[in-house]
Amino acid sequence: MITRRGLFLGRFQPFHNGHLAVVENMIADKDIDEIIIGIGSAQSAYTLDNPFTAGERFEMINNTLRQQRWYNEKPIYIIPIMDIGSNYKYMSYLQTIFPQFHIYYGSNDLMHVLCENAGIESVSVSFDDTCQRSGTWIRANIKSNLLDWRDYVPEAVVKYIVASARLFQWTENDICNK
Repeated sequence: MITRRGLFLGRFQPFHNGHLAVVENMIADKDIDEIIIGIGSAQSAYTLDNPFTAGERFEMINNTLRQQRWYNEKPIYIIPIMDIGSNYKYMSYLQTIFPQFHIYYGSNDLMHVLCENAGIESVSVSFDDTCQRSGTWIRANIKSNLLDWRDYVPEAVVKYIVASARLFQWTENDICNK
């Protein structure tokens, strides 16, 4: 029997409740045996769009997943991956970096097309803005301290960001601690 793997690829800047919901759906999916979480744009950090390093994103994801009741139900592999700047070569690149995967989970339209062209099944996921926010929205609110961003990320992510001296500096020493 072939081990079927699902791939969830994202930048996770930061890992938020919408991302966690996707992983929960993958855990519940009987068509996959293992989960690969690909941390995209691993080379990018220290910018407004990509403030967190690949290592920081790994820690946020890993800390969050380890707190879930279903954590040991399926093997989960967290693998950073750099951008290559070529859509034409990207699927081939993914297939050399990751173990074989059979289903892609995500909201990236280009990835769905690339998977279709490569004969890989894809599952489209969407985020519910009433209870989940985009990473862009969350980053802006962490940085500006306008709204309580903590409601939109798992508790482990909040703890990681608040405890990090570097991330505290990124917010100009003004993290929302209501």
